[in-house]
Amino acid sequence: MEPKWLEWAKQLQSIAQAGLTYSNDIYDLERFEMIRAISVEMLSLHTGASKTVIKDLFANETGYAIPKVTRARSALETFIEGFSGTIVCDGYSA
Repeated sequence: MEPKWLEWAKQLQSIAQAGLTYSNDIYDLERFEMIRAISVEMLSLHTGASKTVIKDLFANETGYAIPKVTRARSALETFIEGFSGTIVCDGYSA
């Protein structure tokens, strides 16, 4: 079972990806970009990877999100494999 924060980050990314693909309204597109940024920040905070790396691996896909095995998922799973304990970043713990 994957951590709840990872499940949420993946769901946010999926919502953002579909919205960015199928929405035409500029304000909606801004909101979906914000949702994508939240998912990237969550992953960065919990894994220690830079936001740039996370965005390049995890948040650059387009279209409707469907389950698939990708290099990005494999890299992310390898990065967090065996994680246990508490991560403290900028005074916040997770």
